[in-house]
Amino acid sequence: MGQTSSNAVLSKARALYGQRLRFEDWMALLDCSSVNDIATYLKAHTAYRSVLVSIDEFHIHRGQLEACLRERLFSESAKLARYDLNLGEHVSAYLLQKLEIQMILRCITRLNSGQMEDPFFLIPESAAHQTEIDEKALHTLSSYDQLLHALSHTQYEKILLAFAPKNSEEQVDYTGIESALWIDLFQRLYQVIYRETKGQTREELLRIFDDYIDLNNYSRIIRLKRTYHADPDQIKSLLLPFGSLKKETLDRMAAAESDKEATEIMQTTRVGKRTLSTPHQDPDDLIFYIEYHDCRKKIRFSPNPSVVLFSYVFLLQSELHDLTTLVEGVRYQLQKAEIQNLLNPERFSGRSS
Repeated sequence: MGQTSSNAVLSKARALYGQRLRFEDWMALLDCSSVNDIATYLKAHTAYRSVLVSIDEFHIHRGQLEACLRERLFSESAKLARYDLNLGEHVSAYLLQKLEIQMILRCITRLNSGQMEDPFFLIPESAAHQTEIDEKALHTLSSYDQLLHALSHTQYEKILLAFAPKNSEEQVDYTGIESALWIDLFQRLYQVIYRETKGQTREELLRIFDDYIDLNNYSRIIRLKRTYHADPDQIKSLLLPFGSLKKETLDRMAAAESDKEATEIMQTTRVGKRTLSTPHQDPDDLIFYIEYHDCRKKIRFSPNPSVVLFSYVFLLQSELHDLTTLVEGVRYQLQKAEIQNLLNPERFSGRSS
């Protein structure tokens, strides 16, 4: 049974990866002039038809389309996860927790901005029965207390209680909450990896997530310096305590006097040497680029089912990220070249096929 399941993960993941959007699809999508045009193309020409089949693409709005696209990430990953006896059940939990965190952070942004009228659709139907969050309450909340109520009896309630503002006039500590939520997610994930895997499988998975977190911490340092002018101690308190970068290296980047100096330090590290030469608009882009680059190799060549499973999930997440970016660009009527510059350049390099 074990060998059969392993072979099933490898073959099915590679077959699903074969359904990815190709260069010609991205070029056609860039030619779309509306969200409806994008939905029409995806429904008629791509594997996303499976989640758009019952949708009226001529009247769909941005939130509905993004929810449908996200549904495919969850449904395809869940189907594949059934065949991985080691980490399969944890893949869905990881995806759901990541999505729940994004939902909570979006709520906090809305609370801080005072713009409460913009509803959003995040939890796909196939995962709705798994979440303990009261999503309907999140759509209409107007205070931090209401947010806590919507999260009552969830793993997030205790985390957010520690950041409750003293009064209604005080801004919610977005960066502190963001850090605490991501630390909780990756703490759980690393525990699963160490408990459920060993040997080469563990080594490959740790490399994937270590690189992700190293780049996340680098991006976080740049953002905290550039946007919040945070001091070194503040920055260090908000970094994720995982990854392969040494504490000394992170401390030096946190203490750097400029973005340029922090980047120069990052360039001396293994992950920095591999990634910083990649053309990018923002440090966050590097996370998606390296996932795309590394996981594309692993899904083709790794003999380890759990590695191939997570690689497929990351690749589909990367595709979803670019699709969502494209939808937003078209919605705000950006020029085609402007939108393309926001997407992973490897999709247009001729190497993505």
